[in-house]
Amino acid sequence: MNPVSNATVLPQRRLLSGLLHTDTNDRDRENLWISLGLGTLKRSAVLAFREKESSEQLPQRIAEADPDCIAVTTGADTIAIAPRDTPLRRFAEMTAGVRVGIGPRVPVARIHLSYHHALDVLPFTGDGSPVSRVISHAELGNLTLLARVPRDDLLKLPDLPALQAIERKDGGRAELEALEALCRTGTLRRAAKALHLHHSSVARRIGNVEEVLGYRLIGPIPLTSAYAAVLALRLLKSDRAPHEINQPPSCDS
Repeated sequence: MNPVSNATVLPQRRLLSGLLHTDTNDRDRENLWISLGLGTLKRSAVLAFREKESSEQLPQRIAEADPDCIAVTTGADTIAIAPRDTPLRRFAEMTAGVRVGIGPRVPVARIHLSYHHALDVLPFTGDGSPVSRVISHAELGNLTLLARVPRDDLLKLPDLPALQAIERKDGGRAELEALEALCRTGTLRRAAKALHLHHSSVARRIGNVEEVLGYRLIGPIPLTSAYAAVLALRLLKSDRAPHEINQPPSCDS
């Protein structure tokens, strides 16, 4: 189901554009689904990939990570449709310079919504640790609404100045990566596993973060508050503004 030659890329891109467009009706979406060779799949997820430095090899690398998916570059992103997201998540976690937003697994009639959700969360990803490079819409939940918050209001978040101060100091990026891992996994041990670090190294970095924040990172409310600030900091530096979200993929790129 993957691109096999340059001659197939443009037709696939046009088919994908129609498939993922909001205004496509269900019957046409089903026909496009079949034309793309996806007819045997009942439910699939859309994943939006972005490279730090664009290359033409990403669709093929994605296809090698999961031969059951289809991947096409559209503008700045590479869009993949996959029956499951696990292989492609692992691929992105192990590949520096590649970020991915993951939409939910849905039936073909709702595949455009999975695409929009994948784009919604892509600005929340970062180029740093394996934890920051991959975010799914299901995991982020209501925090995706931060993408709709005006920039001036994001700057008013109480914890943001503390995180900006951490980011500027030596070793600050590693401390923010530890903070994000803790917020997303819930425990120091799981955070250390996600970052492939020793438990004591992560604990030391979190202690430094707590000192700057002025509160302990224990329990859901402190972790959620800190994570919201982490995401706001990333959005403020994002290469995709909120008003650009949910645009259909172009077939001309």
